[in-house]
Amino acid sequence: MLKILQSAQDLMISGGYHNLTLRKVAAGAGISVGNLNYYYSNKQDLLRDLLDTVIAAYIAEFDNVRQDAGVSLEDQFIAIVRFIIDDLGTQATTNFFPELWALANHDEHAAERMDALYTKARLVLNDLIASLNPALSDQSREQVALFISASMEGLTP
Repeated sequence: MLKILQSAQDLMISGGYHNLTLRKVAAGAGISVGNLNYYYSNKQDLLRDLLDTVIAAYIAEFDNVRQDAGVSLEDQFIAIVRFIIDDLGTQATTNFFPELWALANHDEHAAERMDALYTKARLVLNDLIASLNPALSDQSREQVALFISASMEGLTP
């Protein structure tokens, strides 16, 4: 199944969502369309798993970055911000996420998945902000995390 998801991600990066067809995904994964249909009967199910896999990889990487940064919460925060900004400079990110944003504008399912993806990604920032400034209310902390996240995401184009 990992080959299927990698094929789907590669197609999104190289040619956009309109390039993502079950036939092309199957070809990229080296399987038949029939085999692909065993796992995914439609593009929405494939997209759901693709987004879940992408965010899980980011969350795992956030954990690694924090661990590598050491015990200082400030160092962890800076390392996470640097990781995100560096990631925003990659072709994979600058091609993949704008495609998803465009899709989310007219596909309710994609919009829900994107919202879930960003909510999970901001949890890392929320956690660090809460540790760095425990006096902040939950709402203030979430607003700061949203501002930081949105500021960095603005670098994508």
